[in-house]
Amino acid sequence: MITAAQAIRTKGDLMAARNTKDFPNFRLKYIQPAPFRSICSKRMSRNVLFSRVFYMPVCLSVFYALLLVFTGCNVSSESEGTLPVVAVTVEPHGNLVERIVGDGVRCVVLVPQGKDPETYQVTPDKITALSKAKLFFRTGIPAEESLLPKLQSIAGDLQCIDLRTDLTLRKLELHHHEGEIRHIHTDALPLQNTDPHIWFAPSLLKTQALTVLNALKKLLPEKAELLQSNYEKLAAEIENLRLELVRQLEPMRGKTVFVFHPAYGYFCDEFGLLQTAIEFEGKTPNPKQIAEVIETVKRLGGKPVIFVQPEFNQSPAQAVAEAVGGTVAIHSPLERDVLKNIQRFADLITQNR
Repeated sequence: MITAAQAIRTKGDLMAARNTKDFPNFRLKYIQPAPFRSICSKRMSRNVLFSRVFYMPVCLSVFYALLLVFTGCNVSSESEGTLPVVAVTVEPHGNLVERIVGDGVRCVVLVPQGKDPETYQVTPDKITALSKAKLFFRTGIPAEESLLPKLQSIAGDLQCIDLRTDLTLRKLELHHHEGEIRHIHTDALPLQNTDPHIWFAPSLLKTQALTVLNALKKLLPEKAELLQSNYEKLAAEIENLRLELVRQLEPMRGKTVFVFHPAYGYFCDEFGLLQTAIEFEGKTPNPKQIAEVIETVKRLGGKPVIFVQPEFNQSPAQAVAEAVGGTVAIHSPLERDVLKNIQRFADLITQNR
């Protein structure tokens, strides 16, 4: 035990030492009894040893992990920046490109999901992104007509690939009458008033996948074997879907599918269905036109499902459905996973027949 004199001296020293780096050692030496000092010293030694054995390796591991993450992100960003850019008009065609080339290109989509391709106004930021493209796969929507000359003036080496090549096109329905069919040859100029929803039918989609393959082989000749292999897998999947839908929709052959916007004409043509649209000349119908549609639906009989895209006003379709005892179903042909989306649409038709 320390004496009273030592205690007095210690108190004075304690006040002086409190603000120094030696304070912990001072406390051990002068304040605590000798046996306790010995125990504490041993305990501190063990703590130092434990810190060196355990904490330092852990800290180093965390440091190196963070370093790898940040450097990895930089490498990924740099790698993405060096990839060739390929542009498409709609998400389903982005899915085709992705299925064939994988991560070998950076794909830019002109029309964001949730926007109407036929009324979409291209933004300056989108033009900047598209101007870096080596390939542009077009479908024939109005926005492309004014956009492509601008892009070609900015990026002189841009190649425009028309995905309507070798397809049997139908005339865009301006009312609810069935569209006429017209053929476009490989060397044809862009056509006006043709239905641009060319991705929503398996047979046509398979032809478009071949067009995408041939263009990508020219852009990436070193990956020709991989591209061909991926295309063959995709083509087989599309064909399997087509055969399944032929079986599934056979009982529906000759039936009418009611839609607000005529985006399903190619699908209906392929599987023997009829498309009837509520939209009038590309615009929301007025009360007189809605009444005409209601009479048409009543004449055909039944309680139909009317399909409306989420991008459009649902009120006219709802008015028709209420008048004939039908229902409204929301469906968009612009979903990125096009094969799954086509199957989903077929399921909705058969579930509500």
